Amino acid sequence: RQICDEKIKTVSFDIFDTLLMRPLWVPQDLFYFVQESVSPFFAGAEENAFVRMRIFSEQRCRELSKVYDASSEDVTLAEIYRTMEGAYNLPEGRADALRRAEEETEKKLIRARRCGKELFELARSLGKKVALVSDMYLSKECVGEMLAKCGIVGYDKLYVSCEYRKLKY
Repeated sequence: RQICDEKIKTVSFDIFDTLLMRPLWVPQDLFYFVQESVSPFFAGAEENAFVRMRIFSEQRCRELSKVYDASSEDVTLAEIYRTMEGAYNLPEGRADALRRAEEETEKKLIRARRCGKELFELARSLGKKVALVSDMYLSKECVGEMLAKCGIVGYDKLYVSCEYRKLKY
């Protein structure tokens, strides 16, 4: 009803869990899928080494971000992997390969949430301006590719928190 209200000119949608969804209990479960795809990099390492490294690196990156810029609320995936590279002394190029593997895994697992997509399409069909927002460390380009894969196109604005260093609220 709100989308159909003539007084409403712009509709905004959260992206993850509203328009897009991943078949995961919690977002960090993605790291187990990434670990499978990068297992040759971790031959001989203890079980779930990548998962633990990835979780630690994001936590540490967020801590360091606040130290260097108190107004920063979010970090990028590239920054998380640079933190991992430094914390674990990874060979040159390894962090970038791991980051790309995470992005590809995200794209592979992502699906449209049917009811969210229907509401998005309703807003577009009524000529509303549509803004998409998300708290996410993935780049705007990566999120855009995920949306396109799921047939969510034609929005007016895409706001990804890490691009602005601010959370969506």
